[in-house]
Amino acid sequence: MKKVNQYSFLAKATLSTVLALSLTLGACNQLQDRVDPASDPDDVAAEQMSESDQAINDALNVVEDGLDGNFDALGNGRIEACGTIRLDRQQRTCVIDFGTGCEGPFGRRRSGQISISYTDNQRTVNFQNYSAERITLSGTVVTNVTGRSNTGLTYNLTSSNLQVAAETWRIAFSSIQRRTEVQFGGTNRRLSDGTSTVTGTSAGTNTAGQAVRSEITTPVVYQGACSKQRIFYAVSGVIQLRNGDRPAVTLNYGTGACDKQVTVTVGTQTRIVTLQ
Repeated sequence: MKKVNQYSFLAKATLSTVLALSLTLGACNQLQDRVDPASDPDDVAAEQMSESDQAINDALNVVEDGLDGNFDALGNGRIEACGTIRLDRQQRTCVIDFGTGCEGPFGRRRSGQISISYTDNQRTVNFQNYSAERITLSGTVVTNVTGRSNTGLTYNLTSSNLQVAAETWRIAFSSIQRRTEVQFGGTNRRLSDGTSTVTGTSAGTNTAGQAVRSEITTPVVYQGACSKQRIFYAVSGVIQLRNGDRPAVTLNYGTGACDKQVTVTVGTQTRIVTLQ
């Protein structure tokens, strides 16, 4: 009978165990890197805040463009939109009406109404069941234009009752304090090849009734040219987000690339979340 080398057998068994353990740990690490955003509350909060911020930025660009009665890019920011504009210069009011829905350039579909009363530098904006794609805005914001030129404009935004919602979630903002600098693009002052840079803070509650607070720690930049790729999210900047009593979440939008990715960091754990 052939004898089995005991030491050789033990060595092979040990090696097999080590390899199996390594593969198991590697698989666990891969699973950790591929966390389903729908299953992680921090990732869910990151996505909801990203969606809310881009929807607010986009809607205010629509307001600035429509205030001269035309989506024409002249004298204000240019947004690629559809719908009708009813401008009353005597009463200093403007209604931008997208009806039951219309699709503008780049395939962005809007519906509902935006009503504006304005002075030379202040706009009181009321969103009436206004939606852009799957995000709905309702409530009121006030913007104060602090600077305007042929190359851009700067305004401060305040609100105490703005609600941003999708089919499965909602954020009711009780406070928004932000400053936005718009640089018009080179083509007829179009925002679609310009940039918006945003700083400030916000606070509110989410669908679960938890407090949500955000602070922009590095200016958040939206690149209009990305809309041609149907990408409307920020391309750079950092936001610190607090969701209930959970640890702080840091959202980093990168260094300028047109994509739907945000790097989410909680403590020592970092992962990349792809937004919708």
